[in-house]
Amino acid sequence: MPFRFHRHLAGIALAGILVCAAVLPTRAEPLTVLLDWFVNPNHAPLVIAAERGYFARAGLDVELVAPADPSAPPRLVAAGQADIAITYQPNLHLQIEEGLELVRIGTVVETPLNCLAILADGPISDVGLTSGDQARRGARIGGCHKLDVKACARE
Repeated sequence: MPFRFHRHLAGIALAGILVCAAVLPTRAEPLTVLLDWFVNPNHAPLVIAAERGYFARAGLDVELVAPADPSAPPRLVAAGQADIAITYQPNLHLQIEEGLELVRIGTVVETPLNCLAILADGPISDVGLTSGDQARRGARIGGCHKLDVKACARE
């Protein structure tokens, strides 16, 4: 009889703990996300999740931080000063090559948001009209690639 009583008492105590855990607010886990630039359309999934409370429902207190220096977020994560950094995939390869202990954990935007842009009323009307120095001066993508537009024109 005493064994059965203790078993029931333990069951009631466990039920009480579970009820309290479900009712009492729990402390959300803080998570600092360093953006790669000021808030822009690339960050829409994160901003929407924060605004709609998706992070909070998952038990996360997410802080989205726009950096003063857009090259700093990966270095700050590597130094343990933030949890997650948004960066460009090509840059990540270079950062790892430089010795930063980083790993890719996901994709925010599946397609690169890079493009070639020209002045609407300028001397270039399509890629085939570009040449040498003129093309090389204006063709930089993602901060780490030089693009020879003449190669694009040949294809």
